[in-house]
Amino acid sequence: MIKIITVITTIIVFPFLYAQQPDSTFLHLNTGEKKFGKVEFKDPFLSRSYILFNDSTRYELKEVKAFQNSDGYFAKLPGRSARVVKRVIAGKVDFFSETQSYYHVGNSFSYNTPMGTMTSTTPGSFSTTTIEYFCKDGSELQDASYSNLRTALADNTKSMQLLDEYRTMNYFKYGIGTVGLAIIVAGITAKDGPSKNTVIAGAIVVNLAWIPSLMQGGKIDQAIRVYNQ
Repeated sequence: MIKIITVITTIIVFPFLYAQQPDSTFLHLNTGEKKFGKVEFKDPFLSRSYILFNDSTRYELKEVKAFQNSDGYFAKLPGRSARVVKRVIAGKVDFFSETQSYYHVGNSFSYNTPMGTMTSTTPGSFSTTTIEYFCKDGSELQDASYSNLRTALADNTKSMQLLDEYRTMNYFKYGIGTVGLAIIVAGITAKDGPSKNTVIAGAIVVNLAWIPSLMQGGKIDQAIRVYNQ
């Protein structure tokens, strides 16, 4: 009977105690003050985002440095943008990322053929991109660019090797993209009029840039994880 009562008590009390852990949710203000309690990120439509603390106190994002709630740990980007990004790797170097979506307007161009003027149209499309940031030892967030990370991770040989591999793939990716765009421009500005086949060939070359892009994927994450070991 005593064992049964102990088990029941543990089941009831443990979740309550866990929820009350002081480090579970908190708000870190620009003043340096750290307030523990319920933290909710509010992002109303057509209005500025803000933090609601303990269901009663409102903090504007310009007052906040970072916060942690049930969704994870978030830090505010430096500058006047008043945006927050989520931490995906924690350690000596914290790593953050955000995903942004864009709409690309379609294009059309006309060219002459023996059968008359022809028009080619490409429809509009949506695309997403992931923007990454990091901070070392609690410093201000920085763009997770190769140059910034090379400075921050310089004292770890393995991390530097991974960053060098990332840079090499960048050379291939942008090189292929540049060649493809050059072919497209050549097809559009051809002396005898735009060449659809040349433009298509250029587009195919541009799309090949996904190969080095795929190969470099995760190199920055790996460099930071190795550094944090």
